[in-house]
Amino acid sequence: MITQPNIPRLLASIQTELTENVLPKIDDATTKVNVEMMTALLSALTIRTENEIAWMLEESAAIEAAADELLPNLPDTEAATTALEAHRASPPESMRLSHVTESYQRASELLSLLIEAAYSSGDEQAITTVQGLVNARLSIEQEAIGEFIAVGRD
Repeated sequence: MITQPNIPRLLASIQTELTENVLPKIDDATTKVNVEMMTALLSALTIRTENEIAWMLEESAAIEAAADELLPNLPDTEAATTALEAHRASPPESMRLSHVTESYQRASELLSLLIEAAYSSGDEQAITTVQGLVNARLSIEQEAIGEFIAVGRD
């Protein structure tokens, strides 16, 4: 019995059931690979459901902080300034995934405009700052996706 039935625990429970009780009983190679792919996906979903809202909120805050730091010192930032204002004017209505995702999309647009402004200015410090934001995003994406598993290869 699962005493704390949150989504990550439910997904982990399904993954365990498939791995320990279903997979050993499968003889068909194609079906076995399909179940292994399902368990790999469940593993990635477990991590993602536990962290996704926090990741988006944390990254959005980091983008806002970078915008506050960079915009006063970069030329041609009208679009980025407008995007920052729009982002701040529309915080997530709630902690629902769809609301946080909408806000995150606005922060992502701001990030895109900050990247353009930094690179077009040639300001090395600004470029380093926005590259740090991109690297952080890539790191989270790697964590969300998980490591590559060659399913069906022993």
